[in-house]
Amino acid sequence: MRIPYEDNLPLVKINVIGTSTKEFKTHLDFAATRTLVPTSTAKDLQLEFDSVVQVATASGTIDLPLFRAKIGVFEKIFNTLVLCYDLPEQAPVYALLGRDILDNFEICLNGKKKQITILEPDG
Repeated sequence: MRIPYEDNLPLVKINVIGTSTKEFKTHLDFAATRTLVPTSTAKDLQLEFDSVVQVATASGTIDLPLFRAKIGVFEKIFNTLVLCYDLPEQAPVYALLGRDILDNFEICLNGKKKQITILEPDG
Protein backbone atom coordinates (compact mmCIF):
# COMPACT_ATOMS: atom_id res chain seq x y z
CA MET A 1 0.00 0.00 0.00
CA ARG A 2 1.40 3.40 -0.98
CA ILE A 3 0.27 6.61 0.66
CA PRO A 4 1.39 10.06 -0.52
CA TYR A 5 2.74 12.56 1.99
CA GLU A 6 0.36 15.35 2.99
CA ASP A 7 1.67 18.87 3.41
CA ASN A 8 5.18 17.48 2.87
CA LEU A 9 4.80 15.19 5.95
CA PRO A 10 4.30 11.44 6.47
CA LEU A 11 0.68 11.66 7.62
CA VAL A 12 -2.01 8.99 7.66
CA LYS A 13 -5.65 8.92 8.72
CA ILE A 14 -6.69 6.70 11.62
CA ASN A 15 -10.04 5.91 13.18
CA VAL A 16 -10.24 5.81 16.97
CA ILE A 17 -13.13 3.56 17.92
CA GLY A 18 -15.08 3.60 21.17
CA THR A 19 -18.86 4.08 21.48
CA SER A 20 -18.53 5.93 18.17
CA THR A 21 -15.63 6.69 15.82
CA LYS A 22 -13.41 9.74 15.33
CA GLU A 23 -11.02 10.17 12.43
CA PHE A 24 -7.67 11.89 12.88
CA LYS A 25 -4.84 12.83 10.57
CA THR A 26 -1.77 11.50 12.41
CA HIS A 27 1.96 11.89 12.10
CA LEU A 28 3.92 8.63 11.95
CA ASP A 29 6.01 8.85 15.13
CA PHE A 30 8.63 6.10 15.23
CA ALA A 31 9.99 7.45 18.54
CA ALA A 32 6.61 7.15 20.27
CA THR A 33 5.94 3.88 22.08
CA ARG A 34 2.18 4.47 21.99
CA THR A 35 -0.39 6.20 19.84
CA LEU A 36 -1.48 9.58 21.18
CA VAL A 37 -4.87 11.27 20.67
CA PRO A 38 -6.40 14.50 22.01
CA THR A 39 -7.66 14.47 25.60
CA SER A 40 -11.29 15.06 24.58
CA THR A 41 -11.28 11.80 22.61
CA ALA A 42 -11.50 9.65 25.76
CA LYS A 43 -14.64 11.45 26.91
CA ASP A 44 -16.23 11.82 23.47
CA LEU A 45 -15.83 8.10 22.66
CA GLN A 46 -16.35 6.93 26.27
CA LEU A 47 -13.02 5.07 26.25
CA GLU A 48 -12.24 2.90 29.28
CA PHE A 49 -9.53 4.32 31.55
CA ASP A 50 -6.61 1.94 32.13
CA SER A 51 -3.86 3.71 34.08
CA VAL A 52 -1.49 6.67 34.24
CA VAL A 53 2.04 6.29 32.85
CA GLN A 54 5.11 8.48 32.96
CA VAL A 55 6.22 9.55 29.49
CA ALA A 56 9.61 11.00 28.55
CA THR A 57 9.44 14.02 26.22
CA ALA A 58 12.05 16.39 24.84
CA SER A 59 11.24 18.79 27.68
CA GLY A 60 11.14 16.25 30.53
CA THR A 61 8.74 13.63 31.87
CA ILE A 62 4.98 13.96 32.28
CA ASP A 63 2.23 11.69 33.57
CA LEU A 64 -0.38 10.83 30.94
CA PRO A 65 -3.58 8.78 31.12
CA LEU A 66 -3.92 5.58 29.11
CA PHE A 67 -7.29 4.50 27.71
CA ARG A 68 -8.41 1.31 25.96
CA ALA A 69 -9.36 1.89 22.32
CA LYS A 70 -9.53 0.30 18.93
CA ILE A 71 -7.47 1.92 16.20
CA GLY A 72 -8.35 1.43 12.54
CA VAL A 73 -5.48 2.02 10.15
CA PHE A 74 -3.94 0.40 7.06
CA GLU A 75 -7.11 -1.69 6.57
CA LYS A 76 -6.75 -3.36 10.00
CA ILE A 77 -8.16 -2.78 13.50
CA PHE A 78 -5.96 -2.97 16.60
CA ASN A 79 -6.97 -3.21 20.26
CA THR A 80 -4.48 -1.03 22.10
CA LEU A 81 -3.94 1.50 24.84
CA VAL A 82 -3.78 5.13 23.70
CA LEU A 83 -2.24 8.10 25.46
CA CYS A 84 -4.41 11.20 25.79
CA TYR A 85 -2.72 14.60 25.53
CA ASP A 86 -3.35 17.85 23.68
CA LEU A 87 -0.57 18.79 21.27
CA PRO A 88 0.09 22.52 20.74
CA GLU A 89 -2.31 24.36 18.44
CA GLN A 90 0.64 25.18 16.16
CA ALA A 91 1.27 21.47 15.51
CA PRO A 92 0.26 20.25 12.02
CA VAL A 93 -1.66 17.34 13.61
CA TYR A 94 -3.52 16.57 16.82
CA ALA A 95 -2.60 12.87 17.06
CA LEU A 96 0.49 10.66 16.68
CA LEU A 97 0.59 7.08 15.42
CA GLY A 98 3.08 5.22 17.61
CA ARG A 99 4.99 1.96 17.52
CA ASP A 100 2.18 0.07 19.26
CA ILE A 101 0.65 0.05 15.76
CA LEU A 102 3.63 0.79 13.47
CA ASP A 103 5.64 -2.22 14.70
CA ASN A 104 3.06 -4.51 13.07
CA PHE A 105 4.24 -3.43 9.62
CA GLU A 106 7.27 -2.84 7.47
CA ILE A 107 7.16 0.85 6.64
CA CYS A 108 9.32 2.75 4.19
CA LEU A 109 9.38 6.54 4.06
CA ASN A 110 10.49 7.67 0.63
CA GLY A 111 11.37 11.32 1.07
CA LYS A 112 12.39 11.74 -2.57
CA LYS A 113 8.99 10.56 -3.83
CA LYS A 114 7.14 11.97 -0.79
CA GLN A 115 5.34 8.70 -0.14
CA ILE A 116 4.90 6.03 2.53
CA THR A 117 4.93 2.34 1.59
CA ILE A 118 3.25 -0.06 4.03
CA LEU A 119 4.01 -3.78 3.92
CA GLU A 120 2.94 -6.53 6.28
CA PRO A 121 6.04 -8.36 7.51
CA ASP A 122 6.48 -11.99 6.44
CA GLY A 123 5.48 -14.66 8.98
